[in-house]
Amino acid sequence: MVPATLAQALDVREREAASILESLVEFLADKEVLLVLDNFEQVIGAAPVLSELLGEAPALKILVTSRASLRVRGEHEIVVPPLPVTAGE
Repeated sequence: MVPATLAQALDVREREAASILESLVEFLADKEVLLVLDNFEQVIGAAPVLSELLGEAPALKILVTSRASLRVRGEHEIVVPPLPVTAGE
């Protein structure tokens, strides 16, 4: 699901005799791209896909928001506390 969604967002077409993930890797390999992925906890099982993309595309950067740690090599976790709710809001 995640590779197909990324491919669609980046307008990457699946090549003949290659998976969609392989097509994404080929597309991203020589590009400087920042992917911003929000609410990734909903598809946390796809974290290894991000690791593979990062390993194959040296200039790729990925910013992920998630309520759960991805538990992938190279992850830098920044905990952001919830915003305070004031009375009457």
